[in-house]
Formats: sequence, structure tokens, C-alpha cells
Amino acid sequence: MRKLLILTSAIAMVCSAQAASYLWGLAGGEIITPTGSYDDGDYLEGGTAFLFLGTVTASANAFDMSSATYIASSQMDDTTYTYGSMDESSLASSSDVASTAAGQAFSIILIEKDDATLADLTDFDGDYVLYTGTSTEGKIADSGGGDTVFYAKFFDQGSTYEGAWSSMTPASPEPPDPVPEPTSGLLVLLGMAGLALKRKHA
Repeated sequence: MRKLLILTSAIAMVCSAQAASYLWGLAGGEIITPTGSYDDGDYLEGGTAFLFLGTVTASANAFDMSSATYIASSQMDDTTYTYGSMDESSLASSSDVASTAAGQAFSIILIEKDDATLADLTDFDGDYVLYTGTSTEGKIADSGGGDTVFYAKFFDQGSTYEGAWSSMTPASPEPPDPVPEPTSGLLVLLGMAGLALKRKHA
């Protein structure tokens, strides 16, 4: 039993050691609605952003998230009009982010729906913006002479105008093959039986 507890603790320590700190978000500040205008100041109010480690692609009918790992989601910060977690004093951490090194591919999906969950991206119907990029490495130097803290930065800092939005409509499911009516099936069977009898007599 003691060996099992030691092994469990060792595994937990290894897993926690592989969890890297990170910050992420849409930091551009200016996000225009899909049908709005920058000239009219039609800024997006609300919505949800989703962070993925890896590359997400999109077609007219669906997101392909098979090459990416979901990390986090965020509502809009009403004071800064940004999404994500960008405070160096409160670094996020995830076992799915194993490194702080620069050059990690990431994707951020922004949709207009408030309080959206990952499930809302399945069979998604609406307007979205898909941001892709590669991470940089941030660092926080300890002024007291301690160790420097490194973290991964998954940021898109460009403004988002109305032309950046795309639309998606789920593909219609294939209609099932029609099932013959009982009467039709019976008539077919009778016809086949009649042909068989005719051949037998012949």
C-alpha cells in the first residue's frame, strides 16, 4: 500500500511538472460586429472566445478541431473590451500546455454568443472569427533576485473589422432511405410468386 501511495505521488509530481504557465487572449481592443461598420462604431459587445493549442480549420459547415487541444474560454472583459487571461500577476496553468517555448501553434475562435461552451462549436450555425498564430515566450524577472518565471503567450493583437467574420451553416443530414409501404412490399412478393409459378408451369 505504501509503495502504491509513493507511486501515485510521483505520477502527480511528474504531471504537475509538465504543466506550463501561459497567458492568452484577443488584445486588439477593436472588434466590430459582423454586420456593423467601423465608421459607425459598431463594436461587438459580449461573445465568447475559445483557445486551442494546435491548428483549428473551418469549412462552410464545420470546425475541424481534430489537430488541436481545447485549453480555455473567456467572455469579453467589459472594461478593456478584450478576451482571455492577460494578467501577469495571475498566470494560468494547464497540463495540456507542456512548454513555454515560442513557436507553438495556437488557434482562437470568437463567436457572438455569450456564455457559450465548447459544445456550441459542434454543429455551429452563425458568424465567427478564426485567429491562428504561434506563441511567444514571456518572462517575469523577480526583482528580489529569485528565479525568472517563464510563460507561453498566445495572443492576437490585431483589430477585428467586419470583413474578418465568416459564416457557417451545419450540413443537412442525409435523408434515410425510404422504407416501402407494407402494401407495396406485398404486391412485389405476389408478383414474384406469380412469375415463379408461370415458369414452373412452362
